Amino acid sequence: MKKNIWLLVVFISVIFVSGAATGFLTGLLVADKNHPKRRRFRRSSKEMKAMFQRHICKKLKLTDEQQKSALPIIEQWLNEMEKLRQRHAPQYTAAFNNFYSKISPILSENQKNVLVKMHKKFTKHSSPPPPPPPSFDNIEKSKKGTENETQKS
Repeated sequence: MKKNIWLLVVFISVIFVSGAATGFLTGLLVADKNHPKRRRFRRSSKEMKAMFQRHICKKLKLTDEQQKSALPIIEQWLNEMEKLRQRHAPQYTAAFNNFYSKISPILSENQKNVLVKMHKKFTKHSSPPPPPPPSFDNIEKSKKGTENETQKS
């Protein structure tokens, strides 16, 4: 009787282990290799740029016309950011302010506020965090001041 119980336990264990191995191997063969969670750290720089462009357009709720004007500006900014990241340069704020001054004229006030919030969230974990971008009014005032100085010279 004891022999029959041990045979039953061994038989059930072998079935369980073979089922688990079959399930594991089938999962490996069938699994989607391009699943977003698996590719999280393997995205190319080009993919990341495209993803970030879509993110900016979506968050700012840009119209089609605004997107046509904004995408080259965003692309230029992302290229600048990539170069700065490679050199670990502290010039991030200057690049963002340049981007902000170029894209601000085509944005509404609400979109500008969203962009400033995105910038703050993006730089939240950097150490030390760069200052927030200037408001659109300050950029316009500084441009006018520069123009007046140029005309006086």
